[in-house]
Amino acid sequence: MKKFFIIGAVLLGIVFVLLLFVPYFIDFDKQRENIVQIINQKISGRLETGKLSVSLWGGFNFKLDEVSIYAAKSKEALSIVSVPSLKGRVSILSFLFKSPKLFFVLEKPTIHIKRFKNQKINLVEALSLGTQEEDQKKTEDSKILGLLFNSKLSLSFINGELSFEDFYQNKNYNIKGFQLNVSNLGLGSTISYDLETFIQYQPYIEGSVQLGGKARLLLDTHLTFKKIELIDSTFVLTSSRIKIGRTFDKKADIPLKFRFSGDYSDKGLSIEKLHLNFYDLILQAQGRLQTDHLDFSFSTNKIDLSNWNSVSPFIGKYGLKGECFFNGSIKGTPKDPDYEAIFSIQNGEIGFSQIKPHMTQLITDFELKKDKLNLKKFSFQLGKSSLALTGDIHNFKNPVANLNLSSPMIHLKEIEFLNAQKKEGEALPIILNAAQAEPKKGFLDNFLKKLTARGSLKIDKLITQNYVVDNIDASLNYSHESLSLQNLSFSSMNGSFKAQAQARDVFHSKPLIFSGKVQKLDVNKLFTSFSKETKDNLFGSLFADFNLRTRGLRKKEVLSNLNGSGHMTILEGSFSTLKIGEAIRENLKGNPLFANSPIFNQDFGEKFEKAEANFNVRNERINLTDLVVISPNYQFSARGEVYFNENLNLNGFIRFPADLVTNGELLADNAGKIRVPFSVQGTFQKPQVSVDVVTPLLEALASRKGKDLLKPLEDIFKGLPR
Repeated sequence: MKKFFIIGAVLLGIVFVLLLFVPYFIDFDKQRENIVQIINQKISGRLETGKLSVSLWGGFNFKLDEVSIYAAKSKEALSIVSVPSLKGRVSILSFLFKSPKLFFVLEKPTIHIKRFKNQKINLVEALSLGTQEEDQKKTEDSKILGLLFNSKLSLSFINGELSFEDFYQNKNYNIKGFQLNVSNLGLGSTISYDLETFIQYQPYIEGSVQLGGKARLLLDTHLTFKKIELIDSTFVLTSSRIKIGRTFDKKADIPLKFRFSGDYSDKGLSIEKLHLNFYDLILQAQGRLQTDHLDFSFSTNKIDLSNWNSVSPFIGKYGLKGECFFNGSIKGTPKDPDYEAIFSIQNGEIGFSQIKPHMTQLITDFELKKDKLNLKKFSFQLGKSSLALTGDIHNFKNPVANLNLSSPMIHLKEIEFLNAQKKEGEALPIILNAAQAEPKKGFLDNFLKKLTARGSLKIDKLITQNYVVDNIDASLNYSHESLSLQNLSFSSMNGSFKAQAQARDVFHSKPLIFSGKVQKLDVNKLFTSFSKETKDNLFGSLFADFNLRTRGLRKKEVLSNLNGSGHMTILEGSFSTLKIGEAIRENLKGNPLFANSPIFNQDFGEKFEKAEANFNVRNERINLTDLVVISPNYQFSARGEVYFNENLNLNGFIRFPADLVTNGELLADNAGKIRVPFSVQGTFQKPQVSVDVVTPLLEALASRKGKDLLKPLEDIFKGLPR
């Protein structure tokens, strides 16, 4: 026994001496050159290393200075990987069993990854191996290389720096100070890894990222990349701030975590399980996203949108509430996949900063199938107002839509506007103001240019500040950025409208063209709807046909650009302020020739049986031509202008029976009517009516008829003494 211990001690001493002195007798740096040469013969790129120092104390320990991998073999090739100091350790026992375990520590590595437009990656290309013939003779060098490939590696990257230039997507990424640990790395083995780094990719992400899990790297018989399997990987972004424009802004310390299982190969990505947790959102996905085949599905739980106000400026701005969920799938080839998705919001609510009350009872139910989007329901309540949209859109490359818009009531009087436009009392312009803005170039712009749509509009009741419109009904047509309303009909102000309308180039506020007919419209209510100052000035039932055009959305802009023509008739009407009869009586009072005329005692009222005229609209005025007003006691014809600012400028003639005036036969025409010129100036509220009876009288006396009437008086005057 004592002899055994002595022999053991001697052997340990020999091993100790070998560990101390073997590095001095073996030229490991020469072996480094041989290994580097062998590797460079096998890979497409180039490997360079600096000095190798070795120690056998505690295992095979080495330090390799200045390790670099270049994109190509030429001296001008760019560096992909640069490591100032690479430390390693190899288990001697595992080396003897031809399955060495290697431990590497890379201090301050710098890695420059590039993905080109053909989606190839420079590092993968540089490390790719050439093919070998089946009967190729295995040399000692290849045995050494094979020994390396049978090894199990553990890697630690300390304070690394990674840059990624993505020419495929025209984006750049930079990661500084990352810590990465990978253990049990080898061909076909399951590795464990964990990564922690600080990422700053403005303006999207900034903060700490943790990535960990297990993976397996698989190579084919030619030792080229086949696929990498990710097993229960975890990606944690809790400590990062993530910002995507005005849509999403996650502050640091808000939990965000991914769990993933699947594999990646040159054919694409296969997802066995994807699990995302963020607030109350749980998103699950699985399937394949490969270059030749797609089979992918995803789904969410019901999401409380009010929880997202703090992470989405968009949602927060409008105080969006409600329950939301969506799910979908995609299958087939990438060139022509079949896809479907469902998106739903229930009991939603949106608050607009410019409008009160808020939008409530928001319901959306969208279904996407292949090349068709079904709008099963989109509806909301705005106070007492409600609106519902249904229909579908298909053939997205050249989209065609069928849409139906309906509402039991739109109550614009109860809507309160909280900006300067409120003073103008313009409800519709504020709601439609977004349509007037210049469209942004991109998908939506191209979509709207190509869109062709048809549908219907049905509104049972529309209540405005000044009038109520009932039973609005129209057919909608949209194409080439022009919107037309066909067979538009509605009733209001005790009358009915039938019209056609077209809005050309609606997104640039080009002309709105409309034509139609009006029947039995209450004229007083119509005038009052434009201005309270014109209330009770004109009464009757209006019948009209018109062809008009304008542009703009706001009332002032619409009126200033309004032009066109038409014909109108007012039946059973009357004036309240345009007192032409009173003006005639006042003019006759001072003339003794007409003393005691019946016109002073008879009602010469402002009622009329019929008023008819042609009109033209231009430059914020209505030009009236061939205006004729007929009543039991008089008839007048006129022409002139009625301005949108309520000013009047009319000139014409009034005709009334000669027997209403003493000696009226002096002024009567062949039909027994007196024709008197008049003019109307001023405004609707205060018209200034001028009547000229003297001039017609003098003209009549100077006429042959007048001379014949005065001839008996001449004979009397001749008989008198001079």
